[in-house]
Amino acid sequence: MRWILFLARVTLLCNFCFALSMVIRYTGDFIKNKDINSYIIILGLVAVIVNLFLNILQVILLLSQRKFLVPSWLLITNFIFLVMEIIFYA
Repeated sequence: MRWILFLARVTLLCNFCFALSMVIRYTGDFIKNKDINSYIIILGLVAVIVNLFLNILQVILLLSQRKFLVPSWLLITNFIFLVMEIIFYA
């Protein structure tokens, strides 16, 4: 079950890229390197899919009463980002 912890950490990084891509979108392009800019935007778009998959997986594990090693602060942070992503894309 350590892969869920790994997936939660990757999802958190993607969520930070989502937040950074929203800052880039609304304030202008302050990152001069186009490769890094593109990388951040792509990870920000992928964050929605990965975050949705992770939260569905966590609900399934919670309902099956299996123990998983993800800290609660990481679960809550990823869920808050998921709510923000759904509000943004809805």
